[in-house]
Amino acid sequence: MIINNMISSFKNTSQQVGIYGYYYNYNLRIYHNSIRVSGSQTNNYSNSAMYFYYYNYNVKIKNNILVSESGKGSYLISVYPYFFGTGAQIDYNAYYYVGTNSGMFYNNNQSFNDLATWKNSTTGLVLPHDDHS
Repeated sequence: MIINNMISSFKNTSQQVGIYGYYYNYNLRIYHNSIRVSGSQTNNYSNSAMYFYYYNYNVKIKNNILVSESGKGSYLISVYPYFFGTGAQIDYNAYYYVGTNSGMFYNNNQSFNDLATWKNSTTGLVLPHDDHS
């Protein structure tokens, strides 16, 4: 469980990842965190408030505040899929994004420019997702 954290002020100014789930993320719970990224990499999934890589099984991401202030395309949530099981349940999060480049969210090798298009992303995510975000 990852609960009630404030994550910001990274030493690396180009690539920043607040929470990084790497391989076999079984039953991971991420609740009530505030994460701010401001890396200088443009549209790079390794520059994300949250980044999940392979086997996201029964992951729950709820009630978090995710902020990207780089203005260069730091993702709020990145999912690099090779999914098994139920995938990720994502809802009740607050998103704040500064910038005009594409890429608020990333899933299945595709960038999503806004919350509305992200909600149509289906690979490895429990549907519907972000209904209350």
